[in-house]
Amino acid sequence: MSPAPKAGAKGGCRVSIFKELFLPSLDRDQFTDGRTGVAYDISLQKSSILSEADLESCFNLIKETSEADYRSSSLGWKPISKKSEMQLPDLEYLLVKKRPISMQDNCKDTTRLEPASSDPQALEAFASFMITYENNCKVIYVYEIHLTPMVRGSGLGAHLMGIIEDIGQRADGVKKAMLTVFASNTRAVRFYEKLGYSEDEFSPKPKRLRGGKTKASTYIILSKNLR
Repeated sequence: MSPAPKAGAKGGCRVSIFKELFLPSLDRDQFTDGRTGVAYDISLQKSSILSEADLESCFNLIKETSEADYRSSSLGWKPISKKSEMQLPDLEYLLVKKRPISMQDNCKDTTRLEPASSDPQALEAFASFMITYENNCKVIYVYEIHLTPMVRGSGLGAHLMGIIEDIGQRADGVKKAMLTVFASNTRAVRFYEKLGYSEDEFSPKPKRLRGGKTKASTYIILSKNLR
């Protein structure tokens, strides 16, 4: 899910400033599902050059995976605001698409090569992030990370998080990676904990109600030190 704190976006050039930090030489721009042998390509794009089709695909994936969590949370499901947020000028996208069939060399299950939709370049997963400041600390904030059912459990999510952390470690002055997760999404919380994330000191604390009862926040802010 996207961060609850407001992150300042300054705008700027249309070309991603992280291209030189993306490290294609270390195979970070590709991923192979070890279960099936299907290969995927990963591209890095700035929000300002994201195509309408890719933006809509990203939004639909958020809607598919998280609308119910948004509706049951204090944030609520606000599609217009979400689409606006997705186009923040400083937001960067990692887009994951299946490699063309002609370039699939080691697929173990050829049925997996058939596109899930009529579009052979359909989006299989994406992550978005931004370098910003939180409480006077320079961080790389993961706004979204969503996967289709076909690639869940393949290790792709951890691969995308690894790319973002690599960029954060190579960007000047970034001290930690941060993200916001729904408290009800226990599977996601466990996933991030396995990657070394823990509750940030600025994550919202339970509110004390009348009568001594407490009410926990519907979301948690997690972070991981990068240096």
